[in-house]
Amino acid sequence: MVLIMKKIYLLLFVLSLGAGFGSEVLAQNAAIRYGDRQFDMLNYKEAAEVYVKAYEKKPIYHAAKRAARSFENVRNYQNAYDWWRMTLDFEEATREDSASFAQAALRIGNTEAYIQINKRMGNEVDEAAFKSLSLKGTAIISPIDSLNSRFADFGLAKDNQGHIYITSDRGEFGDGKASRRPLVRIDGRNRFDRKVYGWTGRDFLSVYKVEEDGFTEVRSPVPDTYNFSDPFFLKNQPVVFYTVTREVKRVKQREFSIHPEIYFSRLNDAGEFIDYTAFPYNAFLEHSVITPFVDEVNMRVYFSSDMAGGLGGHDLYYVAYDADFNFGEAVNLGPEVNTSGHERNPYKVENRFYFSSDGHTGLGGLDVYQATVSDDQFSAVINMGTPYNSPQDDYAFAIFDKGQSVVSSDRVGGNGIDDIYLIQEMFRRFRARILDCDGNLIQDDYQFRLENVDRRSRVATSKGSAGEIKADLDGETAYIVTIEKEGYFTKTDTTISTKGFQGDLIERDYRLAKIPYNMPVFVDLMYYDLDKSTIREEAKLTLNKLAELMKSYSFLDLTVRSHTDARASHVYNDSLSIRRAEAVKQYMGNQGISSERISSSWFGEDELVNNCGDGIHCPEAEHQLNRRSELVLKAFTDTGRSYELPTGFDECDDLIEKIRSQLADEGLVVLPKIYFDFDKATLRTENKMALERLAVMLKNRLDFKLSLEGHTDLRGTDEYNKSLSERRAKSVLNYLVDRGVDMDRLNYEWFGKSRPVHNCINCTAEQHQENRRTEIRIINE
Repeated sequence: MVLIMKKIYLLLFVLSLGAGFGSEVLAQNAAIRYGDRQFDMLNYKEAAEVYVKAYEKKPIYHAAKRAARSFENVRNYQNAYDWWRMTLDFEEATREDSASFAQAALRIGNTEAYIQINKRMGNEVDEAAFKSLSLKGTAIISPIDSLNSRFADFGLAKDNQGHIYITSDRGEFGDGKASRRPLVRIDGRNRFDRKVYGWTGRDFLSVYKVEEDGFTEVRSPVPDTYNFSDPFFLKNQPVVFYTVTREVKRVKQREFSIHPEIYFSRLNDAGEFIDYTAFPYNAFLEHSVITPFVDEVNMRVYFSSDMAGGLGGHDLYYVAYDADFNFGEAVNLGPEVNTSGHERNPYKVENRFYFSSDGHTGLGGLDVYQATVSDDQFSAVINMGTPYNSPQDDYAFAIFDKGQSVVSSDRVGGNGIDDIYLIQEMFRRFRARILDCDGNLIQDDYQFRLENVDRRSRVATSKGSAGEIKADLDGETAYIVTIEKEGYFTKTDTTISTKGFQGDLIERDYRLAKIPYNMPVFVDLMYYDLDKSTIREEAKLTLNKLAELMKSYSFLDLTVRSHTDARASHVYNDSLSIRRAEAVKQYMGNQGISSERISSSWFGEDELVNNCGDGIHCPEAEHQLNRRSELVLKAFTDTGRSYELPTGFDECDDLIEKIRSQLADEGLVVLPKIYFDFDKATLRTENKMALERLAVMLKNRLDFKLSLEGHTDLRGTDEYNKSLSERRAKSVLNYLVDRGVDMDRLNYEWFGKSRPVHNCINCTAEQHQENRRTEIRIINE
């Protein structure tokens, strides 16, 4: 017994010696353990205070990091920034800590620090994107002082009678000090004290009705409710949806977290909640379901949830319902809207969808975003920038009156922790009509994009009752319009700007012109010497002019079809026609025209223009007609491709005719006159060459008919000359018909000597020759 007592005294003596050294360590360790316990229970307000005190006793990495994380969770971003900066002073600091410090810098508005930290980490940052989000807009934002208190106030809502409701934690309990620590609204998981919300150290949330003489608290109809928030009132029937976090009893699990849920109630004439029904996707032990919005037009409820199967954090969903509020399957809005972060507070107006997120590129914390909705597809997500957003949390965006909207925010300069702000949008109105070239309104099957050049973001548009496009434009901003329709030229307008614009409305009429796909612009024939593929000099003149034209107009491409006469074997002639086609391609390449713009084909002796086939004796002039390459210059050969309207042309110009006129001015497009010998109707060799060109043109251009007019010189009787002029017109007609031109496209007349070119008495031989002719005219296009 004595021995035992000596040992005890010795132990106490040793402990007393070390007490001066270890008592502070023991005290700090106890404080850290207590802080960790509060942190794990999500009581971040209490945890932050404990970690700070522990750090003051002895600076350690764990205390600094947990303090930073605790302040971050209660949205006290300035303190979070300060503590993350201290965390990085320790050797234990990780890359993840640096990323958290960068986010904290962004949330206090220190964009430069955010960019520099990420650069040091080797991350790419779109500096222009951040600067564009911070551009000063023309909307005016101001706190609604009559609604805000020194506590947290957010989520303005209106019922179908015009009464205003807000969510607030201004209740009778809490620390009563109006802590500047912002309210966390994403998670409702907590161990609940019946009087104080452990996460924030203030009262629980409740819904308040705004009266003329103050605020009336609306009691949740759901029993044992702690947090009661986010009411959304339907306009067309007395029903309200809302979020609650409630006390749950008789749970078999020893450890569990309570998640918020959505309920809905009917309202009586006094606006009181008279019943309650649980939303079918509630699962208070598994996930949160929050921030309901009801699209009554399409009968859908939108909500935010961290249920399994999402993209991470809280995602946005919608679920269809019927007249009896039976609900269908929940549909995730997809990766265009949802991210690995949190998305919440859905709000929809016509084809514009608004939501808040901390997962998209933003100014910090939660930002408000806008997306376009079309056929159940969500696209063109843009950050609404300032003043809608700030480096802090911005959420619960809603539009109530034209040009006025509200947003809730814990931004610097407010009255309390979270405040409700009124945004007066100083928009300019934009209105545009889309017309065809006949002035008819085009209403369907086109894509209209209006983009903010300064913000590099898309602007939401809507369609008016008369089919016009409508949009709201920011002041002092440049815009670009792009209109696309299949089979039409893309229209781009860079003249839309409100910079210095003093009016209220900018109007535009846009005309869309059809693309003349595969339209022949020029058709010609070039001829070769016997057994040669060398380009003749007269052909070079034509090819040079075509090359210059193709350089001027990138939408022009050349087709080459090469042939031979029949005086050699088929194998040899195939090879010869290939060389002739390649000679054209090589010549154009030497003029600077890419081979990709020239398509060539070859036929050897397979497509003779006359009966000079194998074994048939023909004069050289007839063989010459077969030694040829057909040249067809076409516009817009890539059928189905969307082309920009070429520079130098107006929307509804007949650009093909303009180019043809240019070629005609250069002497390339000339309808031939067919001249005859005295008292003859026989076609000369040069006539046949001219008519071959004409036949190729008619095969490629089906948009016109020809008038063939026969004439004679002044010698002979009227009766004889009439008959002779008829034979001359008919000889041209028969040649073209033999070359495959439809008879319906040819009209022939004869005038004898009644319409001479030279009405002379003693005509020269040359004058007589010019009178002996068949003229060819286009009679319609």
